[in-house]
Parts: sequence; C-alpha cells; structure tokens
Amino acid sequence: MKLFISSSTHKVDKKGRVSIPATFRKVLEREAEPGVVLGPTLREQPCVEGYGYGRLEQLAAQLDQLNPLSEEYEALAGQVLGRAKLVSLDPEGRIVLPAEFIERAEIEGEAVFVGLGKTFQIWSPDLYARHRDAMRGVAQANVGKLPWGGLKPAGDGS
Repeated sequence: MKLFISSSTHKVDKKGRVSIPATFRKVLEREAEPGVVLGPTLREQPCVEGYGYGRLEQLAAQLDQLNPLSEEYEALAGQVLGRAKLVSLDPEGRIVLPAEFIERAEIEGEAVFVGLGKTFQIWSPDLYARHRDAMRGVAQANVGKLPWGGLKPAGDGS
C-alpha cells in the first residue's frame, strides 16, 4: 500500500497518545526515514496534516523551485518546514500529538484520521463532520475538472 486511504476514529489519551490506523502505519513503514511528519495545514484548517518524510522532501524540492531570497519562499518554507514536527511511533503504533496541534484541532478524547492519498489529516470528530459535509459540495462542483486520460495499467511507462 502506498496511499493513505479511508478514515477511522481513535481514542486519544490524556497524554496525547493516539494509535495511527494500521493501514496508515503500513504506508509509513515503506518510508526510508521512520516516523510521521505532522504540521498545520497551509489552508489553516482546524486539523493536523500528516505524511511520511519522503513527502516532506518532495515539498522541500518544490519550495527549492522558488527564489530562496523571496518573501514567498520565506512564507511557504516557514509554514511547511518551520512548523513541521517529526514524531516517532512507539512499539504499539502510537504517536504523541504535540499539545499545540491538539489545541489547534480541538481534539478531546477522540481523533479522526482521514486519508488524502499522499497525506492524511487528523481532526476532532465534530469539526471533521462539518468539514466533510462542506467538502462534499465542493467535490460535486469540481468533479468534472479532474484530468482524464483514461486509466493506464500500473507500471506502464507510457
């Protein structure tokens, strides 16, 4: 498995520990660097963004395409790289959510993990339910904008 898919709700204990969904752990295990990268979303949503270290390297490479002396570079790099935290998984597959992220996402007792392909988000169940409903309309309005070249078999270099 290479993508974060599906969603599931997990208990968060008083120390901020939460189990990463097993399917998400399988994706993270494929990474060269152990752990999970957590950070706020660039859209300033009340959730936590998560991904493997390889994705962080991809984002850094995209940032490198900007002028490193520009205000845009400083702003984006500061938000993506400056606010990211590499968090280790314990032997039971749990992480400790940093307090600032728990507060930002208003997580109390439970957290919803939502797969977004190469990334995932962690939400408060109530906030996620409202967000999911709002995004349903956005998705319906934009479904025709998906590029479509037909499906190509995996591994097909053409």
